[in-house]
Amino acid sequence: MRLDVVVEVRARRGGIEAHAPSLSLSGHGEDAEAAVSCLKRGVEAWANALLRSGELERALNRRRVPYSESSGQEIEVELTIPETMMAG
Repeated sequence: MRLDVVVEVRARRGGIEAHAPSLSLSGHGEDAEAAVSCLKRGVEAWANALLRSGELERALNRRRVPYSESSGQEIEVELTIPETMMAG
């Protein structure tokens, strides 16, 4: 299953935060790349736990997170940072 998650990236005291508002999850790092990577690992862990419990599709639908089915049980997370977030 592929998840399409929109990410907001912003400066925070002591570093950068990458936030997925639809999932209420964040990642933090010294730079944007590290923060986004941290967030991606968190989303993967969240999704895999829900997949194992059989609740992933319901959770994604409830949060209106776009996803597409694929063959196999592997979770693929695609993080999208809007152009407006890249400039600021």
